[in-house]
Amino acid sequence: MSNRYLLTQGQALPRRMTGPHGLAPLDAEIREVFLDEAAEKVETLLQQYVVWSAERDDHAALDAVLAALDSLKSTGRLVGADTLSEICWVREAALRGCREGAFAASDEALGVLDVMADDVVGR
Repeated sequence: MSNRYLLTQGQALPRRMTGPHGLAPLDAEIREVFLDEAAEKVETLLQQYVVWSAERDDHAALDAVLAALDSLKSTGRLVGADTLSEICWVREAALRGCREGAFAASDEALGVLDVMADDVVGR
């Protein structure tokens, strides 16, 4: 598995993970800060996604989900967690499409997003 990593519950990122473009090994303190912040974002993502999927007119919950995904996507790229970033990018784009009316937030569409949520948290 090249330079790509998923954030999984109970599993740390590799100790020699490099920064963007493999420039330098990632400092252990930066890695720990990323993991702590990412865990908080994943918790928010899961909580607010459940709220939004139950009440799809709850724009505040959807905005919180989108913000968590954007944060995970951006910070993941900074620390070399490319797979996490890509999963978040796809899911964020799909949810923005729902919000903007490009496609309906049907139960079937949410089923696909649920599988993607499992990928983000490593379930």
